[in-house]
Amino acid sequence: MIEISRTLFASFLENVVTTHVFSDAERNHGTGPLTEPAAKGIQAGKRIDDRIPYLMTLSGKGGHVEGPDFASRAHFRNVTLLDHILSVARGAALFAEIDLKAAGQTEGLAPRLAILIATGFLHDADKMLGLSRQDNLTGEAVDGLMQRYGVSSWLKAQGVGISAADLLSMINAVEMTRSDLIKPGGRLISAREKADAGYVRLADRLDGLFLDSRKSLDDLIEAIKSFGGFRSDAFKSGCRKIHMRAPHTPFLLSNFQLGLSAATRSSHGMPPLIEMHHDGEFLALIPATDAKKVIDAAITDALRPLNLPMRVDINPKGTRDLLDGAGDVRDLIDVLEKSSADCAKALFVHVDHLSAEGSLRDQIDAMTASLGFLPDFGGLGKFAGKHYQPWSSKGPVEEERGWILRHAAAIAITLGCADPTDKDLAKATPGSETRETELLTVLARHNVEIPEWLMQISKLSRQSLLAILAAGHAASEPGLEDDLFHRDGLLNLWLQGDGKVRPGLVEKIGDPGAALSTAARDWLLSLIDGTFRPIPENLGEGRCHFTN
Repeated sequence: MIEISRTLFASFLENVVTTHVFSDAERNHGTGPLTEPAAKGIQAGKRIDDRIPYLMTLSGKGGHVEGPDFASRAHFRNVTLLDHILSVARGAALFAEIDLKAAGQTEGLAPRLAILIATGFLHDADKMLGLSRQDNLTGEAVDGLMQRYGVSSWLKAQGVGISAADLLSMINAVEMTRSDLIKPGGRLISAREKADAGYVRLADRLDGLFLDSRKSLDDLIEAIKSFGGFRSDAFKSGCRKIHMRAPHTPFLLSNFQLGLSAATRSSHGMPPLIEMHHDGEFLALIPATDAKKVIDAAITDALRPLNLPMRVDINPKGTRDLLDGAGDVRDLIDVLEKSSADCAKALFVHVDHLSAEGSLRDQIDAMTASLGFLPDFGGLGKFAGKHYQPWSSKGPVEEERGWILRHAAAIAITLGCADPTDKDLAKATPGSETRETELLTVLARHNVEIPEWLMQISKLSRQSLLAILAAGHAASEPGLEDDLFHRDGLLNLWLQGDGKVRPGLVEKIGDPGAALSTAARDWLLSLIDGTFRPIPENLGEGRCHFTN
């Protein structure tokens, strides 16, 4: 997972951008101080502070300038300097973390990435200072920017000590025309540092290509392919481009973008290298490895709003069932997140196991204490029913307990879900005994011990407690969480089947939104592949002029 650069960049945004770039002084420098009426209106909450921070008043690429110089930049899309330098900073850190981890260079990685973020942010220091590329950029000037924007204090908080002169040497290494310059007080940076600066140079080049109206995604792919500074083969497989134009279905493109970002992170531990949706045009670059799988998952996410919502049903006899919408594990968890009552109802224990004689309350307490998910037996004395709900959630629930509650409920519901009524489908769909065995196999693989008493209690209560045990461990073990709740995890196998010989539980529900989602899926695939899909002529009336 690409976690170091993500964490560092989030910290950089908070401590440098939010605190300093958007500060009152920078807003004054950008568009002037607030008038007294405006200040009073902001203080009273009647208006917003619409002053523009200084770095957002400058062009990072493009931007109109008087005179002949504009011809050399007219083909660039205009973005603010802040947009450009943050893109470069984030991109450099992302490329570096992926490549250096793949090359086995993990020792001292966080300080190296922090320096690259700072270098990327300040690589256009001359633009920040109103200088040209030919003007003299000094260590003192860079030091002033480091103090002004809190870069020095941020680097210090990351355990990095680097002088302004040395950071200037890194900045100079980014620009080929300055790569061999050594300023007074500076030093010749090492081969490793110069190679690290190459990640900033690559990110800067890619952002420039992306903003160049004469270039295409193919030019970006070629730039990554031809970059000679990678230390590993992490980018050897190349990138898959996705370019769609569909101004009449922008809602599908927006949903697809969300799905593509989530699927790329899930499969590769990183976001797409590029993702943009604007005015019905969508652009993205994702790793070529498993691209089809990622795109399929993104389309499934994009079409989720077209599906009928899934509904959970737990009847008085304790039968757990799924009704209405044929979704996957994310749909089920979304439903449970909106209803803590359904979560509590799904996690019942038969009163025979909680009565005074032969009570399992102490064993249940002991099992759940280490999971931070203790039950509440306080209402048992007045309870007249058969299925007691020890994890009833009245009022607000703390985040970790809420996570375990809904994920345990999801396991219990799918583990004990009623069999299909259709005899042929019921015969092909593995029953709850098979699903329980599969759950126990996954838990054993992650060294989760199953108490002996738990396997000897009644079936429905056992399902509740096994679900709590599994979800409780998954809350602190990412590997187990993936094996249970990932797109390729156990619960999705139960719900969706394997796409071959094993049907999923939702197949018994049917799919009322299938006509819409199938048409939309074909439409998206047609856009992505750039191919026409023949449609039967006998569909009758009501066809869309755009998508057929």
